[in-house]
Amino acid sequence: MHGRILSSMAVGLLLLGGCSASTQGEGDATTTQFDVITQEQLAATNQRTAYDAIRQLQPRWVTTRRRSTGMVDPVWVYVDGARRGDVEELKLIEPSAILEVRHLDATDAMTMYGTGHSSGVILVTTMP
Repeated sequence: MHGRILSSMAVGLLLLGGCSASTQGEGDATTTQFDVITQEQLAATNQRTAYDAIRQLQPRWVTTRRRSTGMVDPVWVYVDGARRGDVEELKLIEPSAILEVRHLDATDAMTMYGTGHSSGVILVTTMP
């Protein structure tokens, strides 16, 4: 009898652990959606440049940060995998040419691209 109770408890804990892991995964997916702007969202802004559309939808993405030393760390822009420059580069791109825009925060940007990316990165994927 004692063995059956322990077995039942072990199965219950395994099931409970599986449920909490799946809930956590769903939460992670929801969080990352806030770091993506879709083609439809860009079109809905009716802005003439990608910079203006992104500034309207996610203003923090295009905000340059200053270090305590007074140095400015630009937000770097990558278009189809190639580094193009800072956020001013977005003023040269029409929103209709973009498939999606992704934002990487400072931690993710520095992990992927190095220490010169402490203000984050904007990744632009254009239409094929």
